[in-house]
Amino acid sequence: MCCSAHCNDARSPAGTELLPSAVPFARTALSADSPTLRHLGITQLSRVLQTSLSAATEGAQAPAEVDPAELLVELLHMLQDVDTGTAAAADSALSSLARLPAGMPMLLLLIQRAHDGR
Repeated sequence: MCCSAHCNDARSPAGTELLPSAVPFARTALSADSPTLRHLGITQLSRVLQTSLSAATEGAQAPAEVDPAELLVELLHMLQDVDTGTAAAADSALSSLARLPAGMPMLLLLIQRAHDGR
């Protein structure tokens, strides 16, 4: 119930503005014992990234506390989650992000960095 209410609040315009401040909590949720909390963390990081990458496409500056590359790496790590539902949520989030104009270039840049060992 609490997770559903939180997700609905984050979809509102006011909630979208507050998403960057939720990043530390979403990151903490990724390492929670509960698959439901990990799923919520993935959902929130995905929303932050969608907002950030959409802003970059429109020429606006992403919030300073958001590093899209770092957040994408965290989502990529969640593909290996032991809970298949959580891993599927990460896969879905990354697929949605890849469809954004700035999403695929960012993912390709991360792959290149990983290949180069940076």
